Amino acid sequence: MDSNKELLARAKAYGMTICIEPHFHGIPQTAEQFLLLHREVNDPALGYLLDSCWTSVQAAYPPLVARMMAPHITQVQFRDTDATTRNSSVPFGQGAVDFSALLTTLKAIRYQGFISLEEVFLPARQTIQDAKNFLAFMRTELAKP
Repeated sequence: MDSNKELLARAKAYGMTICIEPHFHGIPQTAEQFLLLHREVNDPALGYLLDSCWTSVQAAYPPLVARMMAPHITQVQFRDTDATTRNSSVPFGQGAVDFSALLTTLKAIRYQGFISLEEVFLPARQTIQDAKNFLAFMRTELAKP
């Protein structure tokens, strides 16, 4: 707790905020744990990074987590995952993440931050194709009313 408060104080001294991505190798590991941390830190400069892959790997539904975390989300990462093995090296749009539902939810909660494509452990040509697919998806979905 103290290290998070100190890190946040240092960031704020430079006019910055902190965005934490809950992950298996860190604290917090889940959205619920982030909420506990946020309550203790009690500072709006502490934000939440919603990672569609990691959320799915935890057997949580990203659109539902987006609604739950709405006031705290400061960044979103789109990355796919395999529903069976929870493999995180799945090309964008070919896995289990419902990106359309997640984007619809982000619009509904009036999320105004960044949405990025996260690429991990994929060959360069797949990364390039994923970037093209991600941009085409975003253009199509954002054009919808």
